[in-house]
Formats: sequence, C-alpha cells, structure tokens
Amino acid sequence: METLTKIEQLIMKCIWGFKKPPTVYDINSVLKEKYHLEYTRSTTRTYLTKLEKKGYIELKRDGMFSYISPVMSEQEYCKNQMKYMKDFWFGGSAKEMSASLTELIEDEERRIEGLIDEFDD
Repeated sequence: METLTKIEQLIMKCIWGFKKPPTVYDINSVLKEKYHLEYTRSTTRTYLTKLEKKGYIELKRDGMFSYISPVMSEQEYCKNQMKYMKDFWFGGSAKEMSASLTELIEDEERRIEGLIDEFDD
C-alpha cells in the first residue's frame, strides 16, 4: 500500500477511534478537539478521497452523508509500519531495532526518574 502523509495518518487515527463508521463532520470534530486542526468539509473530503484511492478506506454514501470505514485495522497498519521501519532503518534486523527501542525505553526511564527526584526535592 502507498505511504500515508502525516495528515492522512491523523485522519486514519480518527477513523480507527470510532466504534461505528464516522462522517466527515465526526472526523473534523476529532481533528479539532484532539489535534487542534480545523479543516473545511471539502478539505477533509479531499483527504478521504485520497485515502480511498490508496486503499485504506471505503466510503459509503447514505442520503446526504458519507460513512467512512477502514479497510485495515490500526494494529495491522502499525505492524506494517514497524516492518517498514525494521527493513528501511535497521537493514531488516529485528535485533538492531530492538536495541534502539531499548535505548528509547531507558531514556524515558531516566527522564521519569529525574522528574521523581525533582518532585522529592
């Protein structure tokens, strides 16, 4: 599947967050509330058309509204992204990728310990 732009990823994140297929208005509400992004209905509709052409969503029209359904789950997308990162950034080595993730975890643990130490002082 084609790569998603950052805004397309955010829109997909919004879609995955709904229990039932959302409308453009539902997605715009989440974009505004959660990500502080305000798009017109037509702008969001343009992104949805691109996502449909890339094979990530299906648009179903019912009366005046279009309902958006993801073609793949968020977990499937995440797994594909992780595989891409492993192959592209770590030469296909899961071991190298794991080492890098371990470093990130250790950095985060040190940051949290520093916050706790500041709080205790």
